[in-house]
Amino acid sequence: MALNLEQQKIVESPLSGHAVIRGIAGSGKTTVGVERVKLLAEQSPKGKILFVTYNKSLSNYIEQMINMTIPTAKSVVDIKNIDSISYGYFKAGHPELKTLWNDTPSFNEALQIAQSKYPNCRYLHQNYHKFLLDEIKWIKGCGYNTLEQYQDVERIGRMSGDGGYRLTRNSEAREAIYFLKDTIGEILSQKNSVDGIDTNILALQYMNNNNNKIFKYEHIIIDEAQDLTKVQFDIISRLSNNSKTCSVWLIMDVAQSIYPQAWLVKNRTYRSIGYDIGANRSYKLNKNYRTTTEISRCAYSLLHYDKELIKDDNFITPTLLSQHGSYPVYRGYNSYTDQQLAVIKLIKQLDYKLRDIAIVAKRKTSLEQLKNCLIGQNILCEMVAKEMKFNEDSIKLLTMHSIKGLEFKVVIIIDLNENIIPHKQDGLSYEELLEEEVGERKLFYVAMTRAKKELYMFSSGTPSKFISQIDNKFLCMNINSRIRALHSINPDNYYYKEEIADIHTKEEVVRQWIINELITNYDYPKEVVKIEYKINIGSKACKADVAVINQKTGEPHIIVETKNKDVDIMDAVRQLKSYMHASDCKYGVATNGRHIIFIDKDMNYISDIPKCDKTILTKGLEHYKYIDVKTFREHEFIKDTHTQEILNEDNVVEDELTKLRIYADIAAGIPIEILDDDKGTFKLPSKYIKTAENLYILQVKGDSMIDANIDDGDYVVVDSSQSVQNNEIGVVVYNGSATLKRVVQTGGLVLLLSANDDFEPISIIDGDFSVQGKLIGIIKQTQ
Repeated sequence: MALNLEQQKIVESPLSGHAVIRGIAGSGKTTVGVERVKLLAEQSPKGKILFVTYNKSLSNYIEQMINMTIPTAKSVVDIKNIDSISYGYFKAGHPELKTLWNDTPSFNEALQIAQSKYPNCRYLHQNYHKFLLDEIKWIKGCGYNTLEQYQDVERIGRMSGDGGYRLTRNSEAREAIYFLKDTIGEILSQKNSVDGIDTNILALQYMNNNNNKIFKYEHIIIDEAQDLTKVQFDIISRLSNNSKTCSVWLIMDVAQSIYPQAWLVKNRTYRSIGYDIGANRSYKLNKNYRTTTEISRCAYSLLHYDKELIKDDNFITPTLLSQHGSYPVYRGYNSYTDQQLAVIKLIKQLDYKLRDIAIVAKRKTSLEQLKNCLIGQNILCEMVAKEMKFNEDSIKLLTMHSIKGLEFKVVIIIDLNENIIPHKQDGLSYEELLEEEVGERKLFYVAMTRAKKELYMFSSGTPSKFISQIDNKFLCMNINSRIRALHSINPDNYYYKEEIADIHTKEEVVRQWIINELITNYDYPKEVVKIEYKINIGSKACKADVAVINQKTGEPHIIVETKNKDVDIMDAVRQLKSYMHASDCKYGVATNGRHIIFIDKDMNYISDIPKCDKTILTKGLEHYKYIDVKTFREHEFIKDTHTQEILNEDNVVEDELTKLRIYADIAAGIPIEILDDDKGTFKLPSKYIKTAENLYILQVKGDSMIDANIDDGDYVVVDSSQSVQNNEIGVVVYNGSATLKRVVQTGGLVLLLSANDDFEPISIIDGDFSVQGKLIGIIKQTQ
């Protein structure tokens, strides 16, 4: 596994002693842990290593990674999930007991007993079922085994907005909940059983009383440490041999802490679990190597709603890397059946192996329904299982909890519906509901950040409120289209309100969204966008919802047919085609807000419509500025798109022009292939450049060089004959791809630096790159 310098430094840190690695999703935390195992196996062969994961599916995944890395892995490292560890010691001490997870009959019986004892406690009600179970798990997970301990402790996480603590200290509410916990335990005891979380408590008791029977490890690595309870940390501590050369590593990300009973939240210290970890052994990984910048921005925009998380000392603010792709796709469907059909259609269109695709839902029942549908279409798939084989070529069906720690090239999240995520518990106050949403929002975030290349999000029925919490500029409707997902425009800001009969219809919401996209995203001037455009079909006078007019011909350049979200998209397509047949239209758009279809003049489906072509405008004047990066001199000029003439600052036609070839976009961010896609030419006044020989132009995509005055959409002039000196900007190719960066050479390394603090440097080994030219000029369109 290839590591960068930052990761390698952590792997090669001192072998003994405790450390914490805090990293964002996709930062390579687990990879660092696996490489650490390899190093320990080589340099500390006497002591055995334990790699602890949170769940079984993740331990299987880690085991495959380690087995590929370390040939002798089975003899030097144990890979176990925390439940299997605790269950083993629980059974060693109590072989006669059975385990019942969330036994509903026992809960209901205990609740009735508690209600009769505490009739005035509002929480002792079925409406609070999940709330009560979570609170009992929290009590047990923290290891509080007396009512006095529970009454006295500050209840981290059970707070309301401005009303103080919901479960105040020394209250009847706490006494009632503790009584309920004990009553459930007594009822289970009569069944010769214990609750699942009690296995941790009983395992720890056994370990405390039988230290000589515990297998000890020299080195322990704990992955997903943010999810463990205090009792689970205590269990793991008993597994360390506590020698002078021992070590314990905590690998964690509080943004992915999705369990209410987790211990390391709200700025709790590592000393609270027995580890004295100094600043020199606290490492941070804030670069997402898994997902694209577009997926990362989309996911992080959701987290911004959690203000407490952002303030947490353990929260890592992410920085962006030069790794681009398409923005995540969101689509809403009227029914689960429509959603199923859309998933099947998408799978058949995707150019990926089946094993690279994961379908995720909050509820297992959603996946079971979909599995039957996929099997009926002869699409190989499997539900996540304890012994899942990740290399088998089949689609993996996982819950949001079980996909934690895993990654796939394509992730499809289904049933993002109201009252599924977040689940709304009856009886809770507004502030209480907001608190319950915190964990569910993190759960959604975890699912989103499992995607490496493409992310699709679907709802059936009323969408989850979390969809509206994502910044809409980070969502699109189709993977290869600029069009952003449907979002509401404030009626006060509607376009052409004076021409609209009723601004409050469902269809108007869709029309205003598409008008806004045409103007703000596709750069069509407002004056060429018309509504209720008249079209004659034979003797019948019709009106297209939206038309973009070619000012030179007076004919529609684009016709848009909109419907409300409850109307079949094909109804809009049929109507659109009839309008296009009756006009000299170049492009058509049909949408109901849930789906969008693009058509060209030959009635072929296409991936998108083009941005505004200035040749459809009567003015046809484009204003530019050329910046010489060496002298910083700026030259303004005007291009007449009709005559192709160039006018200088004094509006005088320039006679001496130099024609430069334009090649495919280059990313100020993403590396992309260059010099194989000719995109035409660009004429510049010859006086701006000394010679055309060895010069070419690339258009910039991305914002990683904005502090160098290079913006998204700018053109850059590159001299392929000039070498790039230290700290100069150039086109650099590595691994067969090119990017625009500032080049800094230090020792045997080359750093490619962005001019945007949101992006991290790219480090490459000297000799593993080539320079395609030096930046000599920037061309900006000013109007």
